[in-house]
Amino acid sequence: MVATVIGERNTGVALLLAREWGLDDITSRLATAADATYEPTWDTDRGEFTWGFGLDEEHPRGQFNAIMAAAEAVTAGAWAALSTTSASNIDGEVVGVDFPTVAMRRAEWVDDELWLGTAPMNDAAVGQPTSWRVTGLADPSRWTANAFGDVPVETRVDGRDLVVETVVGAHTYAVSS
Repeated sequence: MVATVIGERNTGVALLLAREWGLDDITSRLATAADATYEPTWDTDRGEFTWGFGLDEEHPRGQFNAIMAAAEAVTAGAWAALSTTSASNIDGEVVGVDFPTVAMRRAEWVDDELWLGTAPMNDAAVGQPTSWRVTGLADPSRWTANAFGDVPVETRVDGRDLVVETVVGAHTYAVSS
């Protein structure tokens, strides 16, 4: 298999670059080999996805998992965009997320709205109160957050931040002025 020949760390790097460069056939072959070889595991209690790499260790190997996670998350051109997009071009940034209880699965500016998607750590966390902040907005008092569906959400201004208060769950939000 491809993955076992080039090694754990190199597989992650190769997979990341194949996805970055849009090499779909190589991406598919590397991902299939990694899935068959590196023991992908979803721990639903901890809300954590890791690879075991056949190491039979109590805790997943951090460096190997970090590059594999980056390889799973990257899309064509995204890695290069990290070094070519200036932070000064970003109108607002989400901070203070109650991770790992809740994770941001999406944070994207679309037509002057900040679209956010959340995911719970596990079913036991669903419905618990949570909050996060949006920093860097020119005038946070002009902004509000709305959730799609029957999801409680309130916003308030704290200094230069918009604070979003809601509940843990798989929800979608739009932050707009």
